Amino acid sequence: MITIEQYQEMASSIIDELPEEFFDKLNNGVIVSEQCLMHEDSSPEAPLYVMGQYTRSRMMGRGIVLYYGSFVNTYGHLSEGEQREELRRVIVHEFRHHMEWRSGTTELEDEDREKLKHYRSHFKK
Repeated sequence: MITIEQYQEMASSIIDELPEEFFDKLNNGVIVSEQCLMHEDSSPEAPLYVMGQYTRSRMMGRGIVLYYGSFVNTYGHLSEGEQREELRRVIVHEFRHHMEWRSGTTELEDEDREKLKHYRSHFKK
């Protein structure tokens, strides 16, 4: 299992590879939280962890939160290389939310809603 320090270093390294324009209007940047966050629709038989969140607020602006606790609970059993790829996937996903918000599209939000709908149909509370 990777430590939070290793997770932060891994995230920073992945983020450093992204083009500078991805950060336009992302005034809160990317924050790593130690928290393990369960989705509100999570089922005990198939836990649904939140790996990351794109946040938007008129008062606070926009940012990305990565949840170390959720990540470790889900991917802690994988090799460091596999964890890096999963973290890359999470980061790219959240940046896609940001880029789509900037362009006024909701394709990824729609995909996420469909995946959640599928999850709910299989794991009802």
